[in-house]
Amino acid sequence: MPIISISCHSVNPHDAQEVYYKAVTCLRPRDLPCIYCDHPITHSHGSYKRQPYTFNGELMLWDIHRRECQNTDCGRTFAILPDILAPYARYLIIIQDMATTHLAEGKSYDQTADFLESYGLAPSESTVRRWYERALNQSEQLLPKLSSILQNQVPERKLPPLRRQVRSPSLCLYYDLLGLLGGIHSGTWNILRLIVCMFAPSVSEDRVSYGLSPG
Repeated sequence: MPIISISCHSVNPHDAQEVYYKAVTCLRPRDLPCIYCDHPITHSHGSYKRQPYTFNGELMLWDIHRRECQNTDCGRTFAILPDILAPYARYLIIIQDMATTHLAEGKSYDQTADFLESYGLAPSESTVRRWYERALNQSEQLLPKLSSILQNQVPERKLPPLRRQVRSPSLCLYYDLLGLLGGIHSGTWNILRLIVCMFAPSVSEDRVSYGLSPG
């Protein structure tokens, strides 16, 4: 199902969780229209559990908020994720960013595994390869949008040069632009700018649809 994401503005998962819970608790019926039919009223509809890995091998329990459309002709439900957690992902987006940045700059998979292990993280090589391939494909879609945002916000600022002596110039440029825009991690900028979530499983209807800023 399409998913909305709330901006937590933090790389600290515990701080992000606090922001997320406060935000969903404060949602009023007219704060969030139905993402299917645009009916102006939705109500809380329970929650479901997510338990992604965070640093030092810790599994962090999240109660993911759900909403239900009050239009009797619709009545469908949708979920609201914190921005540091992609749909169905077993690791936080900030961890996936760490791995893909390392690989994009030219580090080997073994070096990247050692790097992640220093943070108590041990995703399989196949998982890290999947992250990298997905990020590589999606960065091609995101780069024109991020470049346009940067040029519109700060016209006098020059775009960073394309790095050549790296494994993936395009993915490195994505992270360079993210830094110039002040982004904390992929999830934050992708949802705030209405861009497909970098680590969504696909560009199908299961992606993060758009984002909310609490308050």
